[in-house]
Amino acid sequence: MSFATANATIYAAIDIAGTVVTPDIRNRETQIPAVLFGLEDSGPTNDSTGSIGPYHSRYVFACLSTSRILADALAAEVLADLAASASFVSVHESSRSAEIFQRGADTVPVYVTELSTTLTFAS
Repeated sequence: MSFATANATIYAAIDIAGTVVTPDIRNRETQIPAVLFGLEDSGPTNDSTGSIGPYHSRYVFACLSTSRILADALAAEVLADLAASASFVSVHESSRSAEIFQRGADTVPVYVTELSTTLTFAS
């Protein structure tokens, strides 16, 4: 599976009204709430006989909002959307962390809940 196909599958799965979803980096003018995602690792799943199984990848999702509660709720919605999608065989959350930023163009604090996940694609 190509990187572009994997990204398109994630775009299609995350459907949260009023939320910008984008890979890798947030443009300063992008409004929040927003979800940024980036690929950490990927490849086919191999069993002990060497057979190639479904494609899997580790993605990090940064869920940005105006409060800690809203950032956590956005993270929960992202996981729910991914899990509900028929495009994935499994969705596993491996870790979650939280931060707060106030830099440059951001005149109010931006709360971030970061999810590390392993996604197994259906095809």
